[in-house]
Amino acid sequence: CNGTFYDPGYLGDYSNSQSFTQTFSPASVGSKVRLNFSSFDTESGYDFLRIYDGPTTASPLIGAFSGTISPGVVTASNPTGQLTVQFTSDGSVINFGWVASISCVVLPEYVMDGVSVSTCSGTFYDPGYLGNYNNNQSFTQTFSPASAGSKVQLNFSSFDTESGYDFLRIYDGPTTASPLI
Repeated sequence: CNGTFYDPGYLGDYSNSQSFTQTFSPASVGSKVRLNFSSFDTESGYDFLRIYDGPTTASPLIGAFSGTISPGVVTASNPTGQLTVQFTSDGSVINFGWVASISCVVLPEYVMDGVSVSTCSGTFYDPGYLGNYNNNQSFTQTFSPASAGSKVQLNFSSFDTESGYDFLRIYDGPTTASPLI
């Protein structure tokens, strides 16, 4: 749950026609792997680092990163806490690559996708807890009161999404078929 993740050309440029896949697993059950990219530079549109939320490349794709737009902070949100990265470069033009720190975090249970949470109090965080949420991310969370007759209330102390593109929808009931608040 700690260390540094470098591209295959560590301390120099990566090579042409490279391909590798690496899965990062947390050291303890309940933890989630987090990659924090401090630099990122691949051939834009041709050399890609793909990051998957899970143990294989069949897991949900978090994003395909190319050029100088860094993935930033990427945190696993799946039950195993694993992230899988796949890098491919074409046959021409090479760049510096990337440097990312590896850590593990224990996320509050309130960011677990698809798990119904019965609670009277707590804090609800987005899936990027302590960092940015990921591109192309989607999750559904149901909150139920801990006792019959009670109601769930959410008070947001902070809220920041990409205006007009990233949405938090809240439904008055147990499913997304319930009325949209």
